[in-house]
Amino acid sequence: MTNHDRPLQGELLDWRRTISAEASTAWLLAEGLVSSLLQLGWTPGGGDVRAPGLLDLVSELAFLAAASTDALEKAVDGAWAAQDEHGSDLAGLLAEAEALLGGPLDVAKEARLAIVAGVTVRRAGQAALGATSCLPGSAELIRLERACVELLAFGSNGSHTVPLHRDGLRLYSLDSADLICELAGIGARLLCDWGGAVIFGTADGRSLELRARGDRLVASPSWADGEERSWDSPVRLAVVARELNDVLNQELGATCARDLSVIVSP
Repeated sequence: MTNHDRPLQGELLDWRRTISAEASTAWLLAEGLVSSLLQLGWTPGGGDVRAPGLLDLVSELAFLAAASTDALEKAVDGAWAAQDEHGSDLAGLLAEAEALLGGPLDVAKEARLAIVAGVTVRRAGQAALGATSCLPGSAELIRLERACVELLAFGSNGSHTVPLHRDGLRLYSLDSADLICELAGIGARLLCDWGGAVIFGTADGRSLELRARGDRLVASPSWADGEERSWDSPVRLAVVARELNDVLNQELGATCARDLSVIVSP
């Protein structure tokens, strides 16, 4: 949005209210995910069931909600031309999001806050799906998984989930146990998209592609003697994640995020 396209003062206030509400709603929804996972037995930072990055994402959403609320409270033209009260942290978060989303977001900074909040809360839903895939089944778990799937449509007017390739992918896993749950969340996101692929690469040039083909997942290695694997519906994501983790560990020597690069494609 260019300066001459900016709405009039009254319209601008309504617009900022909408953006602030969207960012704050995203934060509260992510807080609800954490609370629900805790009730189901998830232990942050330990145990076999992990949700790598979830608490970081909730913190980012709290930060974005505060920034959008500050913009609403200022509610005057040219407020963003002044020194940003949140400093380089906000600038860095927005810059990283733009890099993952494929380039600069050609909208006002307030709108960028809402866009990044949408990306972040969808990533939180994905992380939570990774954890629920590794938890014992229950009625409460099913309700939470359905809520996570609904979160994948946040910001799209609820009509469709937003595909992973539009949000980009950031890995958070610190060890192999983290990576298993992170892989489960990625698999869940691809299945919700009914398509798309993630290519996990290492420094030596080898890679493993995980692709959704409708309600199936297929893993294809790049090395000559590698064996393609597939999992048919109903896909047991915990099984898929453990098998993928074994391949990444044993064949590529990758045990966490720092060992891997990722490319997401439709």
